[in-house]
Amino acid sequence: MKGTIATWVVIGILALWYIGLQVLDWIGRLQTAKDIFEHRGKIRSAIGRFLTWRWSPAVTFLALVIVFAAIQIIPSVLAYLARTEAKTPNIHQTVSSPGGPTYQVGEVHGNLTINEGGVSEEDRKMLHHLVRKKALDGMAEFAQKYRHGYLIFGLAPDGRPITYQGDLRDVVIKVDWSKLKVARTDSDRLLISTPRIYMRYENGDEFLFHDDVVDQPFVENEPLHSPYEDIGFELLDGKKGIFLIGFK
Repeated sequence: MKGTIATWVVIGILALWYIGLQVLDWIGRLQTAKDIFEHRGKIRSAIGRFLTWRWSPAVTFLALVIVFAAIQIIPSVLAYLARTEAKTPNIHQTVSSPGGPTYQVGEVHGNLTINEGGVSEEDRKMLHHLVRKKALDGMAEFAQKYRHGYLIFGLAPDGRPITYQGDLRDVVIKVDWSKLKVARTDSDRLLISTPRIYMRYENGDEFLFHDDVVDQPFVENEPLHSPYEDIGFELLDGKKGIFLIGFK
């Protein structure tokens, strides 16, 4: 489709060039354009010399290649710049952050009370132990994958988090994790309901990710496809309910 458009653009340019010559020829009949067309013989002579020049085909081909490349590349570059500008807020502009606690740089851990009625104290302690063990065992791997940090969650049977453990390196986040939910569907898919996440890096950059629902295949122990460039997801243990959110 783009090649067809480029072809018509080139044909249009040549047509406009020819029409322009005809218009100038008519203007040349006017007294005010007499001086210009006194040298038309030289112009035609120059065109003739170019057409008979041995490098003329190569130069013409190169010019057409440049035109085609510009038509193919420029729209993609402009679209990329538009996406980058829309994604990156001005660091001098205040980004409205969501409600919820703020998690500072360093090791973070804690428990959430949103599932008190559905999980026994024994199960909560066991899940807390599993999360801590996953965090320690995978510390080097997760640090390499997620250079800004990560959080590992222990999920209740309904998919909501009840405990977390992780490490934030150079990013401060503000989020209400009670709105996080990871659920497996009957069709063996994974629905990840993410809350609004506000992130502020040490260099001053700020990002705000709006709440969303991400639909992914049920895959364990490998990064899931994420619609966000700066946030990744992993289901570390589907049976025991261990889930990771990483900051790339």
